[in-house]
Amino acid sequence: MSRHKGKGPTKKRTWTRLEPFLPADPDAFHKANGSDASLWKNDIYQVIARPMMANGERTGGVHLSIRRNDRRPARDWRDFQRIKNELCGPEREGIELYPAESRLVDCANQYHMWVAPPGVRFPVGFDEGRVTRTPEEAAIEAPGAVQRPFEED
Repeated sequence: MSRHKGKGPTKKRTWTRLEPFLPADPDAFHKANGSDASLWKNDIYQVIARPMMANGERTGGVHLSIRRNDRRPARDWRDFQRIKNELCGPEREGIELYPAESRLVDCANQYHMWVAPPGVRFPVGFDEGRVTRTPEEAAIEAPGAVQRPFEED
């Protein structure tokens, strides 16, 4: 796995694509998550995808509720980017919100990403992308940086 402690990357793991997954109790799942919600799973993560609504109408956005299958904390940015790309598309933008304490939901090592409708860009972030795919490229781009290699599809 690509999880690591201390400095530098560890052994490489292969990403397993998310696949549709049937909940044990579909009626309870849809009652809790809405009739249009879908459940996705791979060897590490389980994701609930539900259309975002405003005033009873679909906005074109998607709410992704992400958790590890083992319920441990998850903070791998590349994994979350890949989840967003697989379920919503590579050119859609998603955000996590660090809310006011009065709106905080923190119960189960579950993470939430809100993905904008197609073509909508958030008014924050970089104007252009820049990616280093190998440790060698990272060392040139940012001397002293540590970057694990990208996983191949």
